[in-house]
Amino acid sequence: MIFLDRPFVIDDYIHLSDGTFGRVESIGWRSSQIRLSGKGTLVVIPNSMLAQMPIENLTGAQKVISLINVIFYRAIPDEERALVRQLILSSTNDIYGIDHRLTEVAFREPFTDRNGKSGVVQAQIRFFILGTGESSMEIRGQFLDVARQIVMKQLKDYGIEFEIEEGTVNITSPMNI
Repeated sequence: MIFLDRPFVIDDYIHLSDGTFGRVESIGWRSSQIRLSGKGTLVVIPNSMLAQMPIENLTGAQKVISLINVIFYRAIPDEERALVRQLILSSTNDIYGIDHRLTEVAFREPFTDRNGKSGVVQAQIRFFILGTGESSMEIRGQFLDVARQIVMKQLKDYGIEFEIEEGTVNITSPMNI
């Protein structure tokens, strides 16, 4: 069925219902090989299994990396950093088109900001949004805005003071491993 239907060809990026995401490296009579995104490892999947599961072909899709900078005006202990990460990941976990496995939260150690305030900690949040057309990317961006508002409300509820730097930076790039 894989050879007749051609749901993907070599070098296509696919996402399977079991969570597998990567680039097709080869298609044989009995199995196909997929290079996993993020890990770079190779997984071999029997074609009989592939014929039984939904396959999302992301070739031609766009990837937008959305960067949000959050400023904390005090030291953030490891426990609070873990809480911030958990809130961010859980808020985007169920949003279709946002690859939560690639979401990153990187903390910059205390520094002095441009206003001369010392002890400032910055967290840069990187979201990876996947889509094909402009309208789908716009909708996913709106979902991301809603998730961001939820995270910010939760942080305030936990008593964590912060500011979000003006403007989200979106970097568009083609799909790649």
